[in-house]
Amino acid sequence: TAAELETLDIREGVAGGHYRHAPVAVQTADGAALQAVAYVAGEAWVTAEAVPAPPYASLILAGAREHGLPPPYLATLHRLCGSRSA
Repeated sequence: TAAELETLDIREGVAGGHYRHAPVAVQTADGAALQAVAYVAGEAWVTAEAVPAPPYASLILAGAREHGLPPPYLATLHRLCGSRSA
């Protein structure tokens, strides 16, 4: 809902430039096409050496496994999250 998006925007710092919205098309497991909003990091917050904090990296990886993402994608996520993640 719009209220939930506003709450998430506050938490993620959209007004301060931490993230911006990007529209994305997604497909559900049953093939339905939906429009969604992705959060893209603001340029001032992106660095090549940055990796997610270990608790956040663990959540990312656990969610990817739970949703059955393919092994090559999981391997890439693990590499991007750094060796600190489980």
